[in-house]
Amino acid sequence: VIGVLVLSTLAGYVLSRYRFPGNMLIFALFVGGNFLPHQIMMIPVRDLMFRLDLIDTTAALIIFHVSFQTGFATLFMRNFIASLPDELFQAARAEGASPF
Repeated sequence: VIGVLVLSTLAGYVLSRYRFPGNMLIFALFVGGNFLPHQIMMIPVRDLMFRLDLIDTTAALIIFHVSFQTGFATLFMRNFIASLPDELFQAARAEGASPF
């Protein structure tokens, strides 16, 4: 949960506050990943875990769940951060807060 929260919050902030070439493409990849059934990825993920020698380990379970839940959480975090007023971020910058 901590890994998903950290990654999705950082990605959601960047995707909602900064405009750069490919911004919407990256967001579309996050959203499009949610439409991919997990069953389609079972064999490639199993093969990857064999190659990384992570079969029957806790690390494999953590990597699997973080990678498959980050796209969904990023969708929510991007929309939440985009709904916050810009004055809130300006006030934080005036107080000395960095974007990170």
